[in-house]
Amino acid sequence: MNTPATGGYYGWVWPSGSHIIRAELTAGKVATLLSGDTRWMNLARSQVALLRSKGFIDNGASMDPAELRKRNVSERMIDSIREGIPVVPRRYDERGWYHYNPEEAYPYVNIWYFSQEQEDWSHIERLAEVQKKVDGKIRDADLEWAYFVKGRNPGYAERAFSEDLQIIARKVGLIQDEHGDPETWVDNKWINSDPMVTRSLNRFSTGGIPVDVRGEMLYSQVRYFDGQRRRSGLPPDVAALVSRIEPDWIELEIINLNVTESRQLIIQGGAYGEHQFISVEHDQRAKRQRPTGQPNPRHSSAEGTETRDMKEINASAFTVNLAPGAGSKLRIYLKRYSNKPSYAFPWTR
Repeated sequence: MNTPATGGYYGWVWPSGSHIIRAELTAGKVATLLSGDTRWMNLARSQVALLRSKGFIDNGASMDPAELRKRNVSERMIDSIREGIPVVPRRYDERGWYHYNPEEAYPYVNIWYFSQEQEDWSHIERLAEVQKKVDGKIRDADLEWAYFVKGRNPGYAERAFSEDLQIIARKVGLIQDEHGDPETWVDNKWINSDPMVTRSLNRFSTGGIPVDVRGEMLYSQVRYFDGQRRRSGLPPDVAALVSRIEPDWIELEIINLNVTESRQLIIQGGAYGEHQFISVEHDQRAKRQRPTGQPNPRHSSAEGTETRDMKEINASAFTVNLAPGAGSKLRIYLKRYSNKPSYAFPWTR
């Protein structure tokens, strides 16, 4: 794909232009899920490669500003290019490429999520390091999360949830302070006041990528079920964190915050059972628990030893019985996209 088509209202002349890559990502992800073949991500990969080739990635900073203006680059983007920020075009018509903006990270994060290829990860790293150099930190949530699940952004989960709580408080405040005539409210009114903030919950609890509101499906590393109640979702009082994602394994931290009742957690490979679990390495503790005022086992005063135990799984799901106050860190080895996806519950397969 060397040049884009120029026709169509929702093509390259549309104000959002290159955002049509969202459709390519959506199609590629569905095709990968159904076929198990990650080469379906090549269309989106080729599109971002085209935009890179038409943008100013590494060589723009030394260009004459007058030459950049001739190429329809705005003054604001010229300043960004001078700072070393990668800039790519968003729109195309008879004038050529125009509407330049900073290169976005979300296409690369989506492509890498499915491919797990180093080539795709290199672009995530490239954009993250530019932000660290220019701003002193990574400021894009997609990049921050990608670095977190590679063990390179400790503390991000806590920061993200803290920010989400502030957003929720602000939006609840908007709802409580509503005034005016509802007949005059437009859709943005409801979007701006929606307190359901789920992007971080998706990323951290299931190792998933946030669901695009434009008709996309959920994609995740794992999905949870309550084994005792036979329903979808985490059991009451159980918390989970996907803290690492690698091509053939993930790391998952689970904890039962209830100190008097046990819980049964079923962990499934992917949102639709598409991943096959091979084996699980987990904590094996032999300890004596001293009395403590801390109900959280992370802060307990237990004595004893800890070892790692490996269990063979060879299934799309497995059950973990969590004793009161128990927690563990699991390293789950898996084969991606090797099962036929299904909405069936694990206990009915």
